[in-house]
Amino acid sequence: MKAELGSDKSSNVRKVVLEVLKDFNKKGIVISDSTSFVGDLEFDSLLVMEFISELEDQLDVSVPINILPDIETVGILIVNAKRIVREEHG
Repeated sequence: MKAELGSDKSSNVRKVVLEVLKDFNKKGIVISDSTSFVGDLEFDSLLVMEFISELEDQLDVSVPINILPDIETVGILIVNAKRIVREEHG
């Protein structure tokens, strides 16, 4: 089921990212903008792709694969996800 972004898309993107991340947070750590996908959450390349795929489904966007190496933290992901949502949904 896709997330309803509503009129306040920026804050809703953050909520969607954090909600999707709950299922991938196997260590149960507290998530913040500085949480590292590799260092803190111990994501490997397969888990990154599964996570991004789920996020794309929830936000109804396509995340360009060439930006993935630059997305090291949750905060960086949220900034990029907001930009992608704006570009694809106005």
